[in-house]
Amino acid sequence: MSYQKTLLFPLLMCVILATTAVPSAIHAAGGDYIMRDTALVSLKSSIGQAITMLQAKNYVQFLQRFVRPADMEALLKDCTTLEQCAEAFAEEKAGLLLQVLRKIKNRKPKMDRAENTATFTIPSPGTGKSKIIWEQVQGVWYIRN
Repeated sequence: MSYQKTLLFPLLMCVILATTAVPSAIHAAGGDYIMRDTALVSLKSSIGQAITMLQAKNYVQFLQRFVRPADMEALLKDCTTLEQCAEAFAEEKAGLLLQVLRKIKNRKPKMDRAENTATFTIPSPGTGKSKIIWEQVQGVWYIRN
């Protein structure tokens, strides 16, 4: 019993030291890099999810997940229901977007921490845009353009 009490104090000291020293050590060691790395991993996961949804032709689900909340209202003004928007998206943009996402999935974007964006240059864009921008809103990545 006394042996357990003897171990309790050093254990508590380790916990206290870890909770106070680790955050400042992370900052000193480049905590911003760790945050960017985490954002990049999260972004790559989102790109993978987007590719999976587009391949499965889950366009309603795709729009719900990847259209920024700020843009959803404007999208619904163009078409009455989300299903109608998904049909138009399927005909006009889904195939091209799937090709673009496949091209960028293993590329490194230009991260802008102040804007919470990641910009990918599209290799050989052909017709259309030369870059795609993702924006992180409250920890969730959305396609901005």
